[in-house]
Amino acid sequence: VGVVLQAEATFVQPQISSISPIQATAGSSVTLTVNGQDMQNATAVTATPGDGITFTNQPVVNGDGTQLTIQMQIAPGAPLGSRVIQVVTPVTVSTSQESPANKFTVYAP
Repeated sequence: VGVVLQAEATFVQPQISSISPIQATAGSSVTLTVNGQDMQNATAVTATPGDGITFTNQPVVNGDGTQLTIQMQIAPGAPLGSRVIQVVTPVTVSTSQESPANKFTVYAP
């Protein structure tokens, strides 16, 4: 008699409830703090559109996956306007839908 084992994988999408700061000037560098949930396995943070934005280290996530920090460099020639911040894990990514919780704006110096 054979035994069939079934495994069901559940991939939980990281959720962003807020970011800080929500804005910065072109040519600056900031420590971006992302608050939310299910970010334990975060491997990266992205900004869309990404022109002129560089994340200069790996995200540092607290033990319960509710907050991460990462250094963000904004180039002097970065296009002005809003970006959607997303948290990336090995299996999924937070929403690409812009909201007040994930919107970062680049302003002129």
